[in-house]
Amino acid sequence: MEGKGERMGLGKRRDDYEETIYVGPAVAEHGEMLDGEAVTVLLKEGYGPLLDVLVEALDEAQIGKGKERHATDKPFTQQPIMTIQGLVGRGYALGQAIKKTQESQRLGDDAAKRELLGAINYLAAVVLSYDD
Repeated sequence: MEGKGERMGLGKRRDDYEETIYVGPAVAEHGEMLDGEAVTVLLKEGYGPLLDVLVEALDEAQIGKGKERHATDKPFTQQPIMTIQGLVGRGYALGQAIKKTQESQRLGDDAAKRELLGAINYLAAVVLSYDD
């Protein structure tokens, strides 16, 4: 997607960052390399744990439950997470994020974590809707 790289850093200058790290290409849990592009992420010191969670949410969408149940080999922006929101509004994705957050409270740690990663992806869908 041309121009989407500008989102990174929310308009901050490159020299506002203290270190540059390399992240890429995604690796499935069993060690298989996935198709995709490597990316460079500008990261301020101390934000590595946040990046780790965001990458886990990405993997949940592209190789986890999101892919298994919803992707049907379509790009994220053409999946139900985005298209239903386009039909009925942002309340859909916000409601799904709330539902997943609530459900996480009654689950064991691993299942709760997966639900919360799904909630992050629904919130990302809302953020993306502002670019449409």
